[in-house]
Amino acid sequence: MKTALTLLFILGITFLSAVDLLTETFSTALPDTWTDSGPGTVNWVWSNTNQAGGSMGELKINTGAAGTYRYISPAVDTRRAYGITLSFYCHANFFFRNTASIVISTDLTNWTEVWSTQGFYGYQSVNINYALGQSETTYIALQFTGDPSLGQLYFDDIVLVYSNSVGIGTWNPGNYDIIGDLVIPNGETLILQAGTTLRFAADKKVSMQGRLLVNGTAEQPVTFTSLSGSQDWAGIDILNVNTANDYTLINYAIIEQSNDSGIYVLNYNKVRISNSTLRLNYEFDGGGGLRVSYSSIVVENCDFYNNLSRNKSSAAYIYQCSGIIFRYNNICGNDNTYIGYGGAFLAESSSLDGIAYNKICNNPSAYGSPIVNLINCAGIFSRNIIANNAASGLYVSYLDGSGGIYNCDIINNGGSGIETYTTTATITNCIIRGNGNYQIVAYTETPVVSYCCIEGGFAGVSGVPSNNYLNNISDNPLFINPTAGTGMGYDALTADWHIQNNFPCINAGNPSSGTDPDASVPDIGVYWVITPYITGAADFPGDQGRQLDLQWAASWADTAYDSNAFYEVWRSEFPRSASALVITHPREITPELAASGRDIYWRDGTRTWYWLNIRIPARLFQTYGAIVPTPQDSSSTGIHAYDYMITFCNSNWFCYSLPVSGYSVDNIPPYAPSRVDIAKGSANQFNLSWDEVTEGGWEGNSYPEINLITYKIYAGNNPDFEISPSTYLLSTTNPYAVLNNQTAERRFYKIIATDSE
Repeated sequence: MKTALTLLFILGITFLSAVDLLTETFSTALPDTWTDSGPGTVNWVWSNTNQAGGSMGELKINTGAAGTYRYISPAVDTRRAYGITLSFYCHANFFFRNTASIVISTDLTNWTEVWSTQGFYGYQSVNINYALGQSETTYIALQFTGDPSLGQLYFDDIVLVYSNSVGIGTWNPGNYDIIGDLVIPNGETLILQAGTTLRFAADKKVSMQGRLLVNGTAEQPVTFTSLSGSQDWAGIDILNVNTANDYTLINYAIIEQSNDSGIYVLNYNKVRISNSTLRLNYEFDGGGGLRVSYSSIVVENCDFYNNLSRNKSSAAYIYQCSGIIFRYNNICGNDNTYIGYGGAFLAESSSLDGIAYNKICNNPSAYGSPIVNLINCAGIFSRNIIANNAASGLYVSYLDGSGGIYNCDIINNGGSGIETYTTTATITNCIIRGNGNYQIVAYTETPVVSYCCIEGGFAGVSGVPSNNYLNNISDNPLFINPTAGTGMGYDALTADWHIQNNFPCINAGNPSSGTDPDASVPDIGVYWVITPYITGAADFPGDQGRQLDLQWAASWADTAYDSNAFYEVWRSEFPRSASALVITHPREITPELAASGRDIYWRDGTRTWYWLNIRIPARLFQTYGAIVPTPQDSSSTGIHAYDYMITFCNSNWFCYSLPVSGYSVDNIPPYAPSRVDIAKGSANQFNLSWDEVTEGGWEGNSYPEINLITYKIYAGNNPDFEISPSTYLLSTTNPYAVLNNQTAERRFYKIIATDSE
């Protein structure tokens, strides 16, 4: 007897193309792991023949009454099995209407037919739909229906295998060595939890036809990697997915060591990739980390590190994508292994409007190809940092006058800053300096270069005629770090590319390109100046709480007296009364509106802020401060922190600070209860009362309590008993209490007053 039963996902094994779930050859006798059902007691017998055409020794139906006979396999775990195949040999020599079949069940009650015959001889292979398994108790049965005296039936060499894994449901955190491809069927969802690692054999991949939810965390990402530790699996394929499926969300994942792009998205829009790392991946024809074609997906807050490509871009390749959002990503250390387009990032025949706020820094270029390539695209490429790369920073071709490069920092690249070819687009509000050759080189048609900060001025560009070079400056940008803006002795990825408050790039951008969030003329460069800034948000000491000591540094504009300039304070928590007023910007708060007593709130584009009715005139001070209210104090239920923001307004525009969190504390304890009185009630009952506590003390002074007072009552058998959980009786917010079940001959009571926060 040769019997084998192999369970799924045995870790540490290099799996072959197909994995046995069940093998039975009936070589010497019937296996004791199979079961027999039917009208008789002995329905199937072993036969030392090979009528079915397999190996010597086989299963034979026994004689008996008419009915349904099954020879049932042991339970097999098929929950992760996809591409299931059952092969066998069969000899069915019947008369009249006898039927031989293969049936499958997960409960030994409900059976589904997967193959049948009324006359057959030889080898057969049957594909079984994954949905017929999906159980750790899947049974295969060899079935005969009819009169066994009217014909012959033999089965031999039963083999149940699967070639791929199915991704369905929620997988527990852990390590999984994936057998074959991991297939997520159409209409199904696979959920991977934080701390999960999936390892793939060479050339195997995730084949997504349904929906994938990756729920990693910063501390415990979900990892997709190679089983061998080499760059040899085939990545995550999201290709032509049925649009009826809901969004695929990949959050906090690591995708590494693929040789066919880390993630490949084709002709599908419902994908969001966020907070993930794509590293050490390769793709021959572009997009080692990410390849996206004919799709409009969201990629944000991701890191693309040390990916490779032979031909086109190594980190990300975007092709024919009209609505892609690619923002707040870091692209670092990616390289090409052949001339081609090279570089780290390529957008081709795509919209540029959603490609913004990326840092593309510290990328080598083995063959000198520009790091960022924009070819035959449309729209605005804005607020990207391209710095400290080995080759030219940006290559732009076939971008017409409706498109442009806006508010980018292109700094310290080994070749030219920007190279353009057949381009009439606008380069505006950019800082371009420190690059190895020219800051801008134009071939054939020329772009319009306006309102930029360019090292060397007009002498720093080549091929741009003077009538296309408009309103540019050449001042040192004075970044916060590095301060000089040139040189390679720093990490461009972690450098602070904000400009200092006194730099002439402030409000020096193109007035026709919109406004900054402070409603002023745009600043030049990626980051607008956000001032004032909060330097402290601490609890105000020695009070009954609900007060915060807020301090901030002056706005850069608070350097000349302006009777219409002032600061205002905003909080993230606000009441929503029926009379509340929504404003579009802080300068709408007139003196009459401020005196009206209405609740006022303002949405800054991402958050809603409540006006605290605090207005402090700008008086050329370096620092300012105010005592501001909080909705509640820190307590046992939490610190109850809220965000605060400062705006600076004058007659023409406003700017605002970054939010800062702060919370308050009730520092003053309430006085002890006084004039305690106890009176006899009914049997074993006393009525306890005292004066209500309405004040607290701090350094010899009294202050009214503003928080709710709670009284805790303790009892003991002597005057010196300890305050502890064992002596605690009850708590009340009233200055009295009824004490029941007081059976001791003598009893002493203590009352402690506490405020709620």
